[in-house]
Amino acid sequence: MPITQLNPEWDIKPIPPLFSSGDEKLYVLIEPTLWPDWEESLSDCEAVPLFAKTRFAAVGNGPLLVEILEKQKLETVQNHLEATPSGCLVVTANSTDIESLATSLRNRLFVQHGQAQAMMRFYEPRKLVMFIGSLNSNQRQQFFPLLTRIQWFDRQWLGASWQTPENSQNIPVTWDLTPSQIQTMNLISAHWQGVSA
Repeated sequence: MPITQLNPEWDIKPIPPLFSSGDEKLYVLIEPTLWPDWEESLSDCEAVPLFAKTRFAAVGNGPLLVEILEKQKLETVQNHLEATPSGCLVVTANSTDIESLATSLRNRLFVQHGQAQAMMRFYEPRKLVMFIGSLNSNQRQQFFPLLTRIQWFDRQWLGASWQTPENSQNIPVTWDLTPSQIQTMNLISAHWQGVSA
């Protein structure tokens, strides 16, 4: 896909997966139902169920946060994500431990949508262009306060990066998915899907 199809306003760039630098940690968020044999490739990697400590804790095959410590593991993950839309890569500061990151991400599994709460599958690579593209840099910091970068494969490797927020007091406990954001997501989706047709 040509780079010109990414609207610059979305602040999403075509970028190959990068192994984390010394001051960062790299993780993959995966859907085990779409990668049933993930443990064969990542058995020695620390993994935390994202649904743990949520109302979906009983779901055995919920998404997992898995730390990637070796370039060889990243290559395995990269190859799998290119073949199956089963997750995305996330990067955080080296000082952030996996449990803190998992807790932060769990807090974003449910968003306020009008009068109801809805589940937000923010790790779904086929939806990340419209979701990330609908957020400005400040909103990205607020939605993902412990992340500095997210990368995914949707016809090509894409990514977005931002700084961690300096003041965690401005981080909303529950994300409010506003009608304006939904409209922006729909517009981005129409453009992105129209481009691929």
